[in-house]
Amino acid sequence: MSVQRGTRNARCSARFLRLFPSVIPVIAAWVAFTVPLPLRADQLEIAGKRYPRGKVIGIESGELRFRAEDSTMVAVPLADVVRIYIDPIGEFADFNAAEQFVADGAPDKAIARYERQLRTGDEFWPDLIRVRLLRACDLAGQIDKAVTYYLRVLEGEFTGPVVAARVMPDRIPGQATSLVKQAVDQLERSATRNESDERRPLLLLLKYDILRRTGDARAAAMAPIIAELPVPAKLSSPRTGAIQLEAIRAATKGRSPAEAIKWLDRVISQGDDAIMPDLLLLKGGAQLESATTRDEFVRAGWTFMRVVAHYPGDSRAADALLSAAEVHERIHRKDKAKALLEECIKHPAVRAETRAAAERKLAALPG
Repeated sequence: MSVQRGTRNARCSARFLRLFPSVIPVIAAWVAFTVPLPLRADQLEIAGKRYPRGKVIGIESGELRFRAEDSTMVAVPLADVVRIYIDPIGEFADFNAAEQFVADGAPDKAIARYERQLRTGDEFWPDLIRVRLLRACDLAGQIDKAVTYYLRVLEGEFTGPVVAARVMPDRIPGQATSLVKQAVDQLERSATRNESDERRPLLLLLKYDILRRTGDARAAAMAPIIAELPVPAKLSSPRTGAIQLEAIRAATKGRSPAEAIKWLDRVISQGDDAIMPDLLLLKGGAQLESATTRDEFVRAGWTFMRVVAHYPGDSRAADALLSAAEVHERIHRKDKAKALLEECIKHPAVRAETRAAAERKLAALPG
């Protein structure tokens, strides 16, 4: 019976549709209206996490604001954003295509798409697009354009120095080229215009890094200036700290250990906390190099142990333990040297090369 009823119902339906074909579009429209369409949404990917459905809200205090699917607000540093997808695709087609090119490892193809999208953006979007453009130019090795957009990020209404300190170009060519010259010229002009501005330290840091990494002789003259350059705490970042540390290392070369210690003490008194362990390691190294008496060796050991005491979880604490062990070995305190080497090897953040050096020293100790 059920089979017969099903066959009869199918025949009736077919006959109805033949007799009244005009009802088909009406029914289709009703279904389209009553059946919910998939929600359209923006997507955000940061290091280690994705937000598949939500809405980009804006930029505030150097962070991208994103409302997640559950309506919670997510604040992400612009430097940590891996990829953004903006819906609807029609309005942001160029932006989304550019993001895809970068994700596919073709940042050079992304640049033109970002620039075309830049012409149609308003509110916070131009500043956000410039941050993404800077990243694409840097990845593509176009240092001149990377600096151009870096300066625009530095001056942006929704970005500014705090963001710029964390998105500084890093793919510097290994030699001077015409593009490098253009980049340096841009930085010099901007630094001249901003002599008393908080943006000036970032301009000088980037200029020095480009000159140093391209082998330009002007870097040597800049090193002492950059080494003692006051960088506001809000502009401190791993990138700015690394550049300043290289300048400090360059500035200590050629000085006698006594001069280096005196100069490092001045730098340490005003140094950035992010590079303080490195400064203490440099000072301890200079003290160890010049030590001739037991007291001088002990002072070097105290400097190394300041790193261990104040930055216990840092990989540089393991480096300091290795150096402190050498101090104790030099003053014939083998047991103490052995204990420090064992502590270095077991340190949770020890780098592979530091562990290997500690193991070699430990194996060479008598007894």
